[in-house]
Amino acid sequence: MRNITLIFIFFVSTMTVSPGCEDENILAELSDNNEVKVFQALDRLKDSRDEQQESIPALIQIINTTESMGLKKKAIKTFGAVSKNDNCLALRSFLRDKNPEIVKISIIAVAQCDYALLAEDIRPFLSDPEMRNYAIWCLGQLGETEDVSRIVPFLNSNGDTGFIAYKALFMF
Repeated sequence: MRNITLIFIFFVSTMTVSPGCEDENILAELSDNNEVKVFQALDRLKDSRDEQQESIPALIQIINTTESMGLKKKAIKTFGAVSKNDNCLALRSFLRDKNPEIVKISIIAVAQCDYALLAEDIRPFLSDPEMRNYAIWCLGQLGETEDVSRIVPFLNSNGDTGFIAYKALFMF
């Protein structure tokens, strides 16, 4: 029993971070070769107010160079959550990716970015059955009143599309 207690104390003590030190390591960990550390840094980045804008180049580097689809998707979502204004325009290139999973996560990132200028890039996805639900939700999040008329026809759709259209209209 004593060994278990010591192991638990050691584990808890290694998890403790001094106040203010956590943010200092985020940028360094984003460029680490250890995928687990990068994932953890991405999680902490959303809560950090100091490092967010400084992290944009590192996030773009991760997105463009990583082989890990999970890490790439996480970096794109984080990019959408921490980007502001013109930095969001970088998401346009991800919306044109050949991989549909990258496109889906990029549409989500556009909604998180909340930069209405990108609505014009999302609207064409309404005609793509694979991307339609993501586009409807994103346009609802962006809240451009001209998109209400684009979403209304999907209210009578079967399955998830009708439900998502209904929810999207409540976001305006």
